[in-house]
Amino acid sequence: MPATRLMGMPNVRLALAQTNPIVGDILGNSEQIYAAVLEAASHGAALVCFGEMALSGYPIEDLAARPEFLDRSEAAVENLATRFEAAGLKEVAVVLGHPANAPAMVYSAPDPLGTNDWSIAQNVASVIRDGMVIGRYAKHHLPNYSVFDEYRNFIPGNELLTFEHRGMRFSTVICEDIWQHGGPVADIAKSGTDVLLVLNGSPFEINKSGRRVELAKHLAEMHGCEVAYVNLVGGQDDLVFDGSSFLVTSDGTVASRAKAFESDLVFIDFDSSSKRTVSRIQEPEPQGKLESAWNALVLGLRDYV
Repeated sequence: MPATRLMGMPNVRLALAQTNPIVGDILGNSEQIYAAVLEAASHGAALVCFGEMALSGYPIEDLAARPEFLDRSEAAVENLATRFEAAGLKEVAVVLGHPANAPAMVYSAPDPLGTNDWSIAQNVASVIRDGMVIGRYAKHHLPNYSVFDEYRNFIPGNELLTFEHRGMRFSTVICEDIWQHGGPVADIAKSGTDVLLVLNGSPFEINKSGRRVELAKHLAEMHGCEVAYVNLVGGQDDLVFDGSSFLVTSDGTVASRAKAFESDLVFIDFDSSSKRTVSRIQEPEPQGKLESAWNALVLGLRDYV
């Protein structure tokens, strides 16, 4: 996996791990995740953030209704936590997207969150550190339009997850949560968040990359925090995920951006005293409409085959 080196000894180094998972291949995706964390740690990363459903691939559709699939996903998360500790990486925090069993108290109650009464799963981000899962966030806004059918597949969460690491406060949300009003995103400012980690499975559309950046800039400026947007890459049937992960500083500046249509590992350095980005790296040259469309077609066909 290509990586961008940053010089110096930062207080806190964040790695955006832009991976290309295969839907349903939990074992293969786990190896991909493990390798990315090892490489990120070798470059001094204190925290590694992956995209939405990086462990299972996305979208998983009816796999979300299979208890054995959810159990395998949960077991894989626990296994990764154990492997990270065994590799001497227990102090590296890993934020990982995956499907999970919804707590029994959530789906056994009569329509507790205004959602359906048949789903058993949640779309979550787990924080792994010290050989265990120390926190979990469940996606709140479940898209039910265009190619998305999450209202049928998942039960929403309703609380923001904020955790401390290396003297800084990080919060997690997932994809659609930043596109809609209300929900956990509304609590970012009062949570004391320094860096918002947004896990995404956002399909490619012409000109969509610019809309993502503008949305992240608005969030950063409104809540006074840095915003790290981590997207998947790869082709999944009729969808193509273009990657193009990035970080926006609290003043709305794009400080770093990953490659489009390729797996990538990008590093951002923070000063734990000021809680702000201290690194600026060269961004890849933006792709025009024709080049982007061509690369989307090539990637979609390659991964489908």
